[in-house]
Amino acid sequence: MRTKGLRGALAADAELGAGNVLARVLAHGADPDGPGLTFDTEVDGHPAETPLTLGRLDRMVAARAAWLHERGVKPRDPVAVWAGTAADMVLSFLALTRLGAIPALMNGRLRPEIAAEYIRRLRAAGVLADAAHAQALAGHDLGAPMLGEPAQAGAGDPDAAPAHYRHHPDDPIVITHTSGTTGVPKAVLHSHASLFAATRHLL
Repeated sequence: MRTKGLRGALAADAELGAGNVLARVLAHGADPDGPGLTFDTEVDGHPAETPLTLGRLDRMVAARAAWLHERGVKPRDPVAVWAGTAADMVLSFLALTRLGAIPALMNGRLRPEIAAEYIRRLRAAGVLADAAHAQALAGHDLGAPMLGEPAQAGAGDPDAAPAHYRHHPDDPIVITHTSGTTGVPKAVLHSHASLFAATRHLL
């Protein structure tokens, strides 16, 4: 589909929002061999600074969704994500929202004791943390199980991923937080429609 036609289709899509962008772009006929994302670090054996196609990106997300689903992650489950690379954060976000879960994306530079208390207050269903951040959390009471490292989720079987969760406009799709410079960060909840509103306007 030509870019202009795709933009028009996306603008008219009432189901499109921040929780299902990748799926809806492909559903409207975007070329799976067309450009997706480029990360500044290697991911799943794909070299840094090398563009991923939309199709490859979708398979990577599906693999992570299957891996998380196998570990019991369900719709509406808040899952804390503490990692230091854009690839880990973005792919975790896309996989969790594909399941209808709610990624709680955390600043990688939080002090460990603050991060642990923030996770505990979230009442998270689980925690994804890269090796360095998992080590920083060791010994802290998180009130939630460690699911593993975001990169490990790439070993999932993309063909085993459950069907895409169908988001409604008011569904919560991500939790961000305030800076945490004056204490434990305050959680901020964003919805499927609200987080996409500015992008929809540009379309």
